[in-house]
Amino acid sequence: MISAFIDSFDLVDWSNPINRSHPLARGLIGWWLVVPNRMGWGTTTWRDLCGSFNGTLTNMSASSDWVGQGNGSLDLDGTNDYVKVPFSSKFDRLTTLTALCHCYLTASSGNNEGILSKWNTTDEDFILWGGNTDSNISFGADSSATTVWSGGWSTLQDSKWHTLGFTRNGQTVNIYADGVSKATATNAGNQPGANTTDQAINFGSYADDNFSGAAPIRFKSVSLWSRTLSSAEVASHNRETQQGYPGLLNRIPLPLAMMEQAAGGTILPMFNHYQCSQQAD
Repeated sequence: MISAFIDSFDLVDWSNPINRSHPLARGLIGWWLVVPNRMGWGTTTWRDLCGSFNGTLTNMSASSDWVGQGNGSLDLDGTNDYVKVPFSSKFDRLTTLTALCHCYLTASSGNNEGILSKWNTTDEDFILWGGNTDSNISFGADSSATTVWSGGWSTLQDSKWHTLGFTRNGQTVNIYADGVSKATATNAGNQPGANTTDQAINFGSYADDNFSGAAPIRFKSVSLWSRTLSSAEVASHNRETQQGYPGLLNRIPLPLAMMEQAAGGTILPMFNHYQCSQQAD
């Protein structure tokens, strides 16, 4: 028997959106995905697909900062915009951690511009930042040694969307872009860091309420795991991201009755789609 699936958001089962049987779902504790007309679109809340850690759009407009057609994105102006996810013990002082985002870097006027952070300017659990001043992308933890991808910011500021983030396992940190390790360090700060019970996670800010460190960036998604993904898993996640998460999102089977036969024998859906595939049972 043949069943067909569409690799877009049209057929996602939004009552149970994450395919928890997928290998990349193991340890996934937060996933913020931009979906037009869902997941907080048009409001000041970016809802967490995992269900527990909704983010609040801070100094942002619910009517104008959700932008774009198709999958859409969240546009941060680099002045004082950021998304704040309240503190939770579930992601505090983790000795193993992976954070990856699907982002678009726009023109930067400074340095120290936060991409993903959990820091209150006193104690630093983690921060991934960059900027045009030195053109690098760097990782820091507990105000200690950093992992630096030299030239990373300028490399990714190419008018394209990229997956960007880091893995950490104790003091070993890797910075990844588009599924490939770009920098690594084995002494990247005291882990798991200082007591950070008052720290939120921020998307697009260097630290809590530190607007001088706001990044000019657009997000399509941010994902957080309580484990260290392997290099192969990071590469797999990059493929999932580029393809619209065909494995990580639960999709409703589309009956063949809803399909039409196109010229040349290719099966296509009868409405707008991104990619169609068939699976044999």
